[in-house]
Amino acid sequence: MSDTQAIAQGLQTPGDVDIQQLYLVTPRGKIINLDSYLVEFNIYEDIFNKTMTGDILLSDSRNLIKELPILGDEFIVIRIKTPGFDERDIINKTFRITSITDRKTFPSIYILNFTSIEDIMDIVSPIYKSFSGEVSAIVQQIFFDYIQNSKGYVIENLNNETILKNSDKTKIVILTETSNKIKFVSPGWTPFKCLSWLCSRAIPKEGKACNFLFYETNKFFVFGSMETIFRLGRISNYSIGTYHYNPPGVYKTVETNKKMFVIEDLAIISSSNSLDSYSRGHYGSTVFSIDLINKNYEEIIYDHITEYKKYEHLSGLNSFPFYSQPVRNLDSSKIVYINQPGLHSNIEGNANEKYPYIHGNRTSNLFELTNFRMKITIPGRTDIVVGSLMDIIFPEVSPRDDRDITKHEDKLFSGKYLISAIRHKINPVRHYMILEVVKDGLQNDNRPTNPTVFTDVL
Repeated sequence: MSDTQAIAQGLQTPGDVDIQQLYLVTPRGKIINLDSYLVEFNIYEDIFNKTMTGDILLSDSRNLIKELPILGDEFIVIRIKTPGFDERDIINKTFRITSITDRKTFPSIYILNFTSIEDIMDIVSPIYKSFSGEVSAIVQQIFFDYIQNSKGYVIENLNNETILKNSDKTKIVILTETSNKIKFVSPGWTPFKCLSWLCSRAIPKEGKACNFLFYETNKFFVFGSMETIFRLGRISNYSIGTYHYNPPGVYKTVETNKKMFVIEDLAIISSSNSLDSYSRGHYGSTVFSIDLINKNYEEIIYDHITEYKKYEHLSGLNSFPFYSQPVRNLDSSKIVYINQPGLHSNIEGNANEKYPYIHGNRTSNLFELTNFRMKITIPGRTDIVVGSLMDIIFPEVSPRDDRDITKHEDKLFSGKYLISAIRHKINPVRHYMILEVVKDGLQNDNRPTNPTVFTDVL
């Protein structure tokens, strides 16, 4: 949906939203339409969280919290869509309420906090079982056997209180196939803990970075390396569009399709912190692998400064990091790993034995995602999922004279960004998206560019 003309169809103003369903369903099957009680609701998705969460602020003029009553174990059915978008671009999910907070009595207002149903299923589903095979295949097996669920309730006839269980199942996208095999026994771990552990042992079949994550978007679950997303951004037009920053409330156009790609607010959350990089093993690390079977050890040294160019990055092949040549001692960040080669004799190169070679690679590449983070506010769109890429024209702040009619671009910081977190902020009239976007490197400032004229952008 990155085409501006396609975005504009059906929209009167940026951030228009169609709240098709917003229902509270009690465990006894009673349905309440929350439209007339809604002040605001938020849905959160994050690549570092296994599931989505959210909250809804209600102004309860009918005292539903007592009459139903609302106890904190109900369900919230949400179905929203950006007008004019395809049906596949809706956000449609049933959540489980987990708590009631910030309750006030006069007037009666409170917040219902909710999470994905899969989050509750995970807590009550300890696994006592052995698994064997390729890491990505085991991830699929655990997802289908323990996590996959119906997408929730479908409300078809509110007057007759008709509730149907959605036949559609939650889906998983295996973004990156793995090249290594593993055999392990889950000692009562929950499914999500098993998946987190498998992420830390995964080696990609294509690519070099072991920065695997498992997370939920508003459309599906994802397992894969961030390097795969970066590669997609380089070889294809994998982006939600090009966004430009403009001071709040100042539009240079009345065209909705251009307003949709304006960043309304921008703040830099964090820049590179060399002290954290030293202390947390970003620049490099050492693993002492102790072989209990053969009574010896191996010292595995990982130097990220020399390895950086071997990986795919958001800014392409000519990307350079947020540091130059830091003084470092690779022994300053070290761990001891107990290795038992041949523990599972029928699995050659078991991932447990490969872990000492994965640790430094994974630690440093995931740390890169914290080097430069921004928080931006844009008009809401229901087709965007966390883990997507977007192009941002970062503004140049150097002085220019009155004759300069071009919009200056900071060529170092402009380019592709990874959307690492989304807060969908929705009230009865508008949908905002507050995004956390990250960059793992800077792009070459020497590339040829054509200045962009203000009127062409806005």
